Amino acid sequence: MIKIFFNPNQWELIFPIAAVLKNKPNELIIMNPVEPNEINEYQLAEFVNQQKEKILDARAEVGYIDDPVLLFQKEKIYLFGIHPTNNEDCNHLIKFFENHKNNIRLWFDNHKWNKGILHYVNEYPNKIKVFPNREYLDILKELGCEVSDNWIAAARSITKIDFSNKLADRYLTILSAGTTQDENNFNWTNYYLDSFQLSIEELINGYNDPLLDDMVTEVDKAFEYEDKIKKCFIDNHVAFLKAKSAGRPVGYLDLGEMNPFMDLSCILDYGKKKFPWLVVISYIIDGKKMINADSKKIPVIEVLEKYRDMYQELADNTDLLLTLLENEVLNYEM
Repeated sequence: MIKIFFNPNQWELIFPIAAVLKNKPNELIIMNPVEPNEINEYQLAEFVNQQKEKILDARAEVGYIDDPVLLFQKEKIYLFGIHPTNNEDCNHLIKFFENHKNNIRLWFDNHKWNKGILHYVNEYPNKIKVFPNREYLDILKELGCEVSDNWIAAARSITKIDFSNKLADRYLTILSAGTTQDENNFNWTNYYLDSFQLSIEELINGYNDPLLDDMVTEVDKAFEYEDKIKKCFIDNHVAFLKAKSAGRPVGYLDLGEMNPFMDLSCILDYGKKKFPWLVVISYIIDGKKMINADSKKIPVIEVLEKYRDMYQELADNTDLLLTLLENEVLNYEM
């Protein structure tokens, strides 16, 4: 079984990970997007188990029966882009390495590490390879890994967020779409992780995945629809009439069953220009009714913290949430 720990903020990692995994067919692979302070096994155990179950279920659906020997063989761990930014991170990473160094095959990073931990890292040159300010694929190529020039060019374009490269454009679109889905669902990295894994599989297989093709099409539709929907905010929703009478109108937008790839943050920003006190978007996604809100004048996230004990009740009672939001608009003192 292969465990991949990777920095979720480095989208270009799909290419080096795909390059490393390309010659490892039929192995169970579990992806773990983590920050340095999240990397210890206690915090990750539940997440890893969920991913393992999901992968096994998917393999069973297509009739692939896993060899028990393959499943329970010694773990092989690869880390990409996981690097320390402070002393606390250094402690987390050293602890992780000490606990798992017998299973670690490669720890690969292109950030600058401080001298203290770099001295420690230099004791394990075959396992931990740190090349500050170098492109991952250039390094892998020097290490003897087969890497195409197309991948190298695309990875550089992703790093620069340059959509002019067609391959980079595809994966920038796909990974940003996964991130948008997570934000719309108030998830961690569930959809992003799925998009990341499918992108790697697509690169390894060498042909477009129909699911990712559909995603790109839906993203294009969402982008076209966003400009039209921005102009549909109303200020006379029944839940916010008192706020309007008080001279603090609330902009409200009901999207109904929405395209999951719509950028709600962009729509909220547009709404705040006209309704600085509060904008509210109601929508249904994956069968769940959701509310997203923002304000130029009120720190919405901080304000809602005082209702922490009611989060579950508010999640199940949209009317109550709207009532609380109007009360905050009416009572907020600048």
